[in-house]
Amino acid sequence: MDRSRVYRLRALVAAIILAQAILVTGIHADESGFTAADSADGAEPYDAEAAYATMAARLREKGLTLFVSNMERSLFNTTLSFLLSRMRLTLLAPINSAFTSLPPVTRRYLTHRASVMHRVLAFHMLGRKISAAQLAGMPAGSLFTTGFEEMELERVEGEGIVLGKPTLGAQGSVRVVLPDLYSDAQMVVHGVDGVMVPDILLDLQ
Repeated sequence: MDRSRVYRLRALVAAIILAQAILVTGIHADESGFTAADSADGAEPYDAEAAYATMAARLREKGLTLFVSNMERSLFNTTLSFLLSRMRLTLLAPINSAFTSLPPVTRRYLTHRASVMHRVLAFHMLGRKISAAQLAGMPAGSLFTTGFEEMELERVEGEGIVLGKPTLGAQGSVRVVLPDLYSDAQMVVHGVDGVMVPDILLDLQ
């Protein structure tokens, strides 16, 4: 079996493990912050794969091509589709310049380590569906559970909508610059101006 196929199999397993771990925490929403999807008799079933395709096409149209390609290269799209059939989520989608402005060493590291990119993107996923208007109405200090090891982001003081983790330093916060880029019954996507990389992932270099 060639190396690329071995990697894809390993990444798929990692994606499913992450999704299952988040699903388990989602059962205890009061503790994790993840909210499970409601089920209603007679409601049309949510087609997560079709929703992902629609969302990805919308983001490409708006110029977020690197975010979409990084999701697919790291198989984060597999994790996302798995989760969307079970719970509501918010994605903070870095715009293209956010990726290209990363320090060259970090950018190369993420480019060549798809499993690490997968975890970085999970850090940009919030366990609730939150519109831009809802975010704007939340006070500074409001906390949001992410998909990365249950690490939390918080609403940070600043112009507009700023989310981050102050302990991460310069790469620790992002501003919503393209609110409500995409929204459906299960997810909403906001374009942000940066890429947040937890220190623990940089320590693996």
